[in-house]
Amino acid sequence: MMFRSKSAGRNNSMRVAIAGLVAGFVIAAPPANACTSHAWFRLSDLLAADVVVIANIETFEFDRSKKTTFLKLQTIETLIGFSNSEWQAKWTRWDLSEPRNLGRGPVLVGLRGRIENDGSFSVAVVDKACTATALLSIEDSSGETILTELRQMLGGNP
Repeated sequence: MMFRSKSAGRNNSMRVAIAGLVAGFVIAAPPANACTSHAWFRLSDLLAADVVVIANIETFEFDRSKKTTFLKLQTIETLIGFSNSEWQAKWTRWDLSEPRNLGRGPVLVGLRGRIENDGSFSVAVVDKACTATALLSIEDSSGETILTELRQMLGGNP
């Protein structure tokens, strides 16, 4: 028969609590290295969006104090979700960089919507916590590849 002291049980509980706190911090902390590690967009990232559009960027206004961007998109084509001629998104960004494809023609962008406490509807850009890769130029190879894969998956012509 084995006997355990009361302090051993408390030590195990403390270890579990510390491990839970560390795991919670790692999961909830802003991914500072997202742009340098695994933040490249894939088709699956866009499939998680509520709306996916090909659009021209009409307005890109950045508020440094709030790390927030106001983005206005003029829709060229809606691939997934609700069709709208233009979208306005408030984009809270983890980093202070600008998208690489800003001002370089049409972009492929995923949008996610939510209903706020006051009943208004807000739209956010799906960015994987990396501003630089959030707007995919359909004229670059990575954006063009994802667009082709998306069209094939949806049953359309590439």
